[in-house]
Amino acid sequence: MRLQADVPTGAPPEFLLIEHFLPHVGKAFRFQDTAYVLPLLTIVSDDRPLPERVKRRPFTLIFRDARQREWLAEGSYRCSIEDGPTYSIYVAPIQTLEPEFQDYQAVFN
Repeated sequence: MRLQADVPTGAPPEFLLIEHFLPHVGKAFRFQDTAYVLPLLTIVSDDRPLPERVKRRPFTLIFRDARQREWLAEGSYRCSIEDGPTYSIYVAPIQTLEPEFQDYQAVFN
């Protein structure tokens, strides 16, 4: 999935890589137009060799929140990162084994 960073009008969208997010693990992501501010818990990826035609290593961002009666709905959101940039990412709630938490993922293939 190709997602955008903030770019000037008319400029092509930025192709987001794992390196865009590594410095922000543990930081708060504010999901604009919602009350949700979620910390980036971890980034899941691997180091298997990739075919030459692959433009980026796949990775998944995992966010965590305390379990609430309602949760952030699956969808595309502009996210402002604490002391960092703003990106548009697609986020979905995922099954979370710990009953006191709700995790969310953003997958980049």
